[in-house]
Amino acid sequence: MSSWSTWQWVLGALVVTSGAFVHASVGFGYALVAAPFLTLISADLVPGPVLASSCVLSAGIALRERKFVDRHVVTWSLVGRIPGVWLGALAVALVSDRALELLFGASVLLAVAMSVTGYRIEPTARVLLGTGFISGVMGTLSSIGGPPMALLNQHQTGPSLRATLCAYFTVGTIFSIVGLAAVGRFGMQETLQTALMLPPIAVGFLLARRTHHWLDGDRTRTGVLIVAAVSAMAVIGKALYGMRSP
Repeated sequence: MSSWSTWQWVLGALVVTSGAFVHASVGFGYALVAAPFLTLISADLVPGPVLASSCVLSAGIALRERKFVDRHVVTWSLVGRIPGVWLGALAVALVSDRALELLFGASVLLAVAMSVTGYRIEPTARVLLGTGFISGVMGTLSSIGGPPMALLNQHQTGPSLRATLCAYFTVGTIFSIVGLAAVGRFGMQETLQTALMLPPIAVGFLLARRTHHWLDGDRTRTGVLIVAAVSAMAVIGKALYGMRSP
């Protein structure tokens, strides 16, 4: 990162700040905004440093709105995420991820379309296990694992959605980082890169404190659907046009 030009530093900081602002406002979306652009700046930033910095951001949001956390959703989703993390870590180390990313993007777009038509899936334990698994695979593989969980919980209130998703992401991304470390994809270099991403994350977090209340109520679900749809298209574009993590 020391060889980056001034413009790369400025662009990277703006991207991270923007992603943090979206995430702190809606409850997810940091990796959606940051990962595709950071991959172009330096492929080493994805997925490890993006996941680790997302963990810090999610922890701050979950702490800010901790009284709204839905423990039932968090617990069952985390249980499902564990095997998904290991599958995702193996895919990062061994398997081409293009087909998985295309499948993921198409599945999220289908889920958004179903939501718009009014179809609703209840977050039962079995459904949460499956959603946590999918989120774990894609979060570890591409650092974008938020849309499945967000779509499942889209009918919650704004504070509950943000608190629940971010509590899940805080613990879940730790699982993913451990998985990446186990296959040699997260070490001292990634730790230092993560540290450099924290100041712009703090800026985005603080900016969102002035605006996140605007999304509470009926606007929360609309925001979730928009961010989920855009994230799906970003993942598909990433797979089709080669913006993939190494």
